Amino acid sequence: MREAEGDEAAGDHVSQAAGGDQVQKRRRRKRILLLSLILVVILVPANLPPGRILLGFLGGGSFMATCSYVSGDGKFDELEAPFKGRDLAVVERAFEEYRQQTGQPDLILYRTTPRVWWRFWMWSEYATHPRWAYPYREPASKDGNSQ
Repeated sequence: MREAEGDEAAGDHVSQAAGGDQVQKRRRRKRILLLSLILVVILVPANLPPGRILLGFLGGGSFMATCSYVSGDGKFDELEAPFKGRDLAVVERAFEEYRQQTGQPDLILYRTTPRVWWRFWMWSEYATHPRWAYPYREPASKDGNSQ
């Protein structure tokens, strides 16, 4: 009889352990779900225009950020400043004129403004705006050499 009671007690212990594992799994799932929900609630609005504007002002980056460019030969440089009426189309036209004037049709335009990945509110712009499709190149130092 005692063996039967011992078997029942062992069975109860196993079922309690299995029940405890289930509870831990549920808690883990709830934590993951809560963390995912928090990230979505923060990241999605931050990458929509109103959130980008607000976080751009608060986080040190402007929602109408400037972006600088340089030609492959280093003799052409231009600044994209949308708030001054110098958007990407203006920069591209000026670069095209420079290529024609210098007779270098294969010259490449490089972006010298880096992506700052910790600015999560810029991620959607990094993925969608044409300025970020230009290849990146370190800006030249004042003495003309790349840093």
